[in-house]
Amino acid sequence: MKKVLALILIAAISASLVACSSTPTSSSSPSSSTSESSTPPPSSDVSASSIAAASSAASEVQNSDSGTIGDYSVTIESARLAKDYQSKPVAIIKYKWTNNSDDANSFEGALNQQVFQDGVQLDPAFSIEDKAYNTDDGLREIKKGVSLEVEKAFALSNTSSPIEADVTDFLGLSEQKVTKNFDITKLG
Repeated sequence: MKKVLALILIAAISASLVACSSTPTSSSSPSSSTSESSTPPPSSDVSASSIAAASSAASEVQNSDSGTIGDYSVTIESARLAKDYQSKPVAIIKYKWTNNSDDANSFEGALNQQVFQDGVQLDPAFSIEDKAYNTDDGLREIKKGVSLEVEKAFALSNTSSPIEADVTDFLGLSEQKVTKNFDITKLG
């Protein structure tokens, strides 16, 4: 009996490996490739309700200044201008996040923060000449249910174009996003 179960298990694993490694054939017809990619593979574990729930969750893209990304609640609270050690302008973005996962984690370990200006991602800024700026909180781990305010600095490419701050999951696999735009000409 154990040998039979082992053989069935080996066959199932082999079949799944073969299915995962096979590549779909390309087709010259755009409609046929679209229908192939949108149809889930048949499985005894997949029900119509689970497919509908997954489609619904994927369509819930959050594009506001506050929301939930995976196990974390995030708010992009504010921005202010400062200078780096070379007196170049930087934007300091203030975030508030809550860890709702079962494991302790840090803001930078759990979430990806990006700021764009004129459609181009800004580089992180270091050695900020702002006494209130705290670089340590982004790496500070917090446990489930705890919230923490975090600031991140980004080197501006100019002092006139607006900036867009985005927060996504660390690996970028989710479509959930928290976004806030700032008019830097009105920041202090």
